[in-house]
Amino acid sequence: MTQAASEIRNPMSEIGALLAAAEEAEGQYDHETAVAYYTEALELPDLTLEERYEIVNGRTWTYINWGYFNQAADDWKELISLARELKNQTTLAEAIIFPGFDISRWPLLGELAEEALLIAGELNDRRLLAGAKMLKAKSITFQEWLDANEALQMARDLGDDDLIFEFIRLIVSWAPWGAEKDRPKPAELASEARLLAQQSDSLAQQAEASKLSGWHETDLALALAYVRQALSAYQTLNDQEGSDMMANSIGLRLIQMGLFHRGLAYIKLSAEGALRREDEVWYANSLDGIGRAYLGSMQLDEAEQAFREGLGLPALMEEWRLGHVFGLGRVALARERMEEAIDHFQPVWSAGGT
Repeated sequence: MTQAASEIRNPMSEIGALLAAAEEAEGQYDHETAVAYYTEALELPDLTLEERYEIVNGRTWTYINWGYFNQAADDWKELISLARELKNQTTLAEAIIFPGFDISRWPLLGELAEEALLIAGELNDRRLLAGAKMLKAKSITFQEWLDANEALQMARDLGDDDLIFEFIRLIVSWAPWGAEKDRPKPAELASEARLLAQQSDSLAQQAEASKLSGWHETDLALALAYVRQALSAYQTLNDQEGSDMMANSIGLRLIQMGLFHRGLAYIKLSAEGALRREDEVWYANSLDGIGRAYLGSMQLDEAEQAFREGLGLPALMEEWRLGHVFGLGRVALARERMEEAIDHFQPVWSAGGT
């Protein structure tokens, strides 16, 4: 730091205050405010490499928790670059592995996972090795999950309950496996996650575990009970994004039970929450649920409107775009417009959807 800069401020106290404010905002699930504090901290003059790494790391995780994965990916790339400059192999492996779990697929993800595997092996760090194997699993197809299974077993061997819970969350979220005999079933893993959450007394883990169980339980009444538990936990945590997600899940379960109007009411609550949070991605997902609800009650004009509104959103991800297209195909099918329905179904079939 230059003498002039040192006369302007005490960098540690200023950075410390901003980071503390960011962490407090994050603890209140006020992600937007947390990002603003991290961004302000990055604009301070004469930051050291270590300070910049700490700030970018904090903002990366805030973007991940906020569901802003494109911004998280940009920060993740910078984080890895800073870790390389620090020339600390443990820091580099951690920078690659742990944010990479939740960030959308990146073309270099496989190469990074291999690099992290090599570093973890050289360090003989089994926790990093398990994490690197799990990251590698994300970079391949969902049918080739030997690395994920091995990583989960390594976490169990380590006796690290938090790591076990995280790996179960990732496996269940990424891989909706069927009944293959050599692969654990999502519902069984979710049940294990619920036990771990109860033992930890972590309300956040209990919310996550109940959510996973609700998503993968085949008994609709039991699934509905789980997502209601998750909604209650997220509301207690004041986690608006989690609450919106669970309201949507409750709505979808009610629709599956034939309770279309009740389901629609919950999904509209989810959509309203997404609009308040200016979360266009989740709003698009909610519109898909609204379209399904109207379709189930044969309100075809309203269903078509919801699916088309979703398709018009710039932030719509490809797999959700196909879901809206498929919804329009179902609307056309209900109207007995077979050629139009096939036109909508064709891109979904071509992409391997159902």
